[in-house]
Amino acid sequence: MGVAAYARGSKAIADDIHRDFMDRGGRSRMVRECLERAERAIDPLDAFSRKAQDLFVDAGYPETAKGFLKSQIYAEIQRKQHTKRYKNLRLECVNAHNQWVNADRQQSVLFLQASRRKARAWLALLDYLRGSIVLKFEVPRHI
Repeated sequence: MGVAAYARGSKAIADDIHRDFMDRGGRSRMVRECLERAERAIDPLDAFSRKAQDLFVDAGYPETAKGFLKSQIYAEIQRKQHTKRYKNLRLECVNAHNQWVNADRQQSVLFLQASRRKARAWLALLDYLRGSIVLKFEVPRHI
C-alpha cells in the first residue's frame, strides 16, 4: 500500500469514527464540555482581576499605600504616570473592563474572552509597574 492509499484510508476511518461519534450525541457533549471548561476558567481570571484592581486602587493614593508592595507600586505609579506606555496600558485596562461589564455572563465563551482580556491588561500594567516585586496573590497560568 502506498502513502496516498494509506492517507485515504486513514481519512476514511477518521471520518467514520467522527460520524459515529456525532450520531451518538457527541456534538452536544462536546459543546457542554467546552462550556464547562470555560466556566472553570472564568473564576480564577476574575479573582485575579479583582485582586489586581484592589492593589492598584490601594496603591494609587499615599494614604492607602501601606506596606512594602503597595508603597513600591505607588512610587512606580508616580514615576511612570506620564509615560506613553503607562497611559496606553491604563487605557487598555479601562477598555477591557468596559468590555467585561458589557459581556453577558450567560454566554460563557464570550464572557471568558472578556475576562481573559481584562486579566491580561491588568497583568501587563502590573508587570510594567512592579518590576521584580513579587505579588502576594496567584497569577492564573492560562492568561
